[in-house]
Amino acid sequence: MVRSKAVITICIVAITGSITLAQLPEHFDWRNENGENWMTSVKEQGLCGSCWAFAAVGTVEAQFNIFFDWAEYDIKLSEEDLVACSYRGDCSGGSHPGALEYIRDFGITDESCFPYVDTLCPKECGCAHGCSNAECSDKCAQWNIRLWKINNVEQISGTVEAIKNYVYNVGPVAVLMVWSGDFDPDGIWRCSGGGYYLHAIIVVGWDDPGGYWICKNSWGKGWDPWSPDGYFKVAFGICGIEGCPFGAILTNPDVDKFYVQNASGETVAWFGDLGNIVLKGTLVSGGTCAAPSGSFIIANSAGETVAYVDNQGNLCVQGSWSEQCGTCSPATDAFIIQDSSGTTVSYIDFDGNLCLTGKLYQHPNP
Repeated sequence: MVRSKAVITICIVAITGSITLAQLPEHFDWRNENGENWMTSVKEQGLCGSCWAFAAVGTVEAQFNIFFDWAEYDIKLSEEDLVACSYRGDCSGGSHPGALEYIRDFGITDESCFPYVDTLCPKECGCAHGCSNAECSDKCAQWNIRLWKINNVEQISGTVEAIKNYVYNVGPVAVLMVWSGDFDPDGIWRCSGGGYYLHAIIVVGWDDPGGYWICKNSWGKGWDPWSPDGYFKVAFGICGIEGCPFGAILTNPDVDKFYVQNASGETVAWFGDLGNIVLKGTLVSGGTCAAPSGSFIIANSAGETVAYVDNQGNLCVQGSWSEQCGTCSPATDAFIIQDSSGTTVSYIDFDGNLCLTGKLYQHPNP
């Protein structure tokens, strides 16, 4: 499949060979920092010129992993939300800083609520709805309680040193690049001459001895023999990557939580206002919940224990459980978690059934 390269954020670049390097590690890669991969999976934009949306979303997804110090957090956000709803672009191209600003100002729903359907919508348009195969009304009914936001968007000074400092200290960076050139014998993409920006990607690291950026693309895996995993190398300073770098800032996402602590004051679980539950231990369901001493107990009006969280962060629910279940509409006599607007985002009902609008996670340090 031929992939599209299309952006509306235009920067005319003059290719230069002068680079000042920062005093940072010679090699850095968010796919292998402290032995863990902090990036989310490589996606496929297809014929649609939506690289701008994929660059913004991939940057934000990774930032949540880094912010929570949790490489496996791996939220999956909706590029289709940006293409169909943001007015920052569509399949004919768009703006990656505009996309980040939209996520900051309005929020973006998750991928399961609004799946990507524009793989076969070319950048020349003529698709089901003009320059997209989706309309904003195609979102799931609960999209407005499934929004993720960032706190700010930062434009980074256009130098190799500034980008490296930001990547190292904050996280991956959404950038534009000139797409004129080819891979050299070492598998490094090298551009020739000047030109216009045509493609948005994500810088996740660098290698000083090789003189290149490590970049995440949105053309799936194996789009070129030099990119079996969907990542590729781009030479410092000759493809314009340093011209339009933008990062996502997180300072306070999903902080409204109901914490469960053990007798030592250690947090062993929390229920969040996005409908997520995080456990230090594991979940057991569908049986009698005989709570150990010191547990946080949820009982119904008959005095029966229907759920508990023990001192190790294990959750037992007497009934069944479901995640990403849409709207949680509990009957009376339920243990309810609501967000700041008063919307119920999770509950455990009279029979010990657990409903989550978000997801269940296990983490050693909730």
